[in-house]
Amino acid sequence: MSLQVIDDGAPGAPPIEGRPLPAADNLSEAYWSAAAEGKLLFQECPACGNRQFYPRSLCIACGETPGWSEASGRGTVHTFTIIRQNWAEPFKGLMPY
Repeated sequence: MSLQVIDDGAPGAPPIEGRPLPAADNLSEAYWSAAAEGKLLFQECPACGNRQFYPRSLCIACGETPGWSEASGRGTVHTFTIIRQNWAEPFKGLMPY
């Protein structure tokens, strides 16, 4: 699976490289490293099989230490959000997104 960045042609939109990213920490480093390679990871518990996202140090179902799994690229979108206001400078020219 690979992620694709689609340029929507928003006027004045800064390049992807110019947009801020969250700082990676010990819990999220694997996620951000994989994202840089176009992969989407989520945590999966080897003990109970629970899948979770955002990264946590323990499985929210059983308390064991989760590992990482790569998303297959298949799934169902149940909901989405359209951002119509954003005060962060790098994203102002992208509305709505």
